[in-house]
Amino acid sequence: MSNSTKTYQMISNTKIVNHKNMLIVIGQKGRLIYHLNKTFQDIKLILSNQTLKLNQNLECLQNEKVLDSILKNVNKYYFIKLNLSGIGFRSWVYFDSNKQQILIIKIDLAKDLRFIIPKSVTVFCLNPTLILIRGIKKDDVKALALKIKLARKTDNYKGKGIFLENEEKRLKIGKKI
Repeated sequence: MSNSTKTYQMISNTKIVNHKNMLIVIGQKGRLIYHLNKTFQDIKLILSNQTLKLNQNLECLQNEKVLDSILKNVNKYYFIKLNLSGIGFRSWVYFDSNKQQILIIKIDLAKDLRFIIPKSVTVFCLNPTLILIRGIKKDDVKALALKIKLARKTDNYKGKGIFLENEEKRLKIGKKI
């Protein structure tokens, strides 16, 4: 087992705290908390003014990729836009009494769809048919977008449904009499 040293250049206003079994990275857009597993606990963090050095075994390459993505993503937002396509489709966002963000989507169903938004994600309705999902955790943003998209199956004959912003709508040809 040979040791290697990886050096990361820190972006200004980024702070890293190693507390118990957690690595807390605080950036301009928010904070990310990473729970250290046993292989990551063997890594020695060396913090200086603007650099972070890791002394680790070569077996921990996956943790190195995770840390690399955490340091990049804590200072920028990841976002996905969803389009509602169909007559009467609309959406809006409100906060409930517990200051929890709630997304309501009205589509062809008898009841409106209600989504409770996690704290790490923010949802904006740019207009009634355009939803912007934003957060610093890429996995949370993608999971919420997929959950919303799968709430209603798309109609390939009429072009109705919930689509990603750049998704191509493939319409099928209807029956000919």
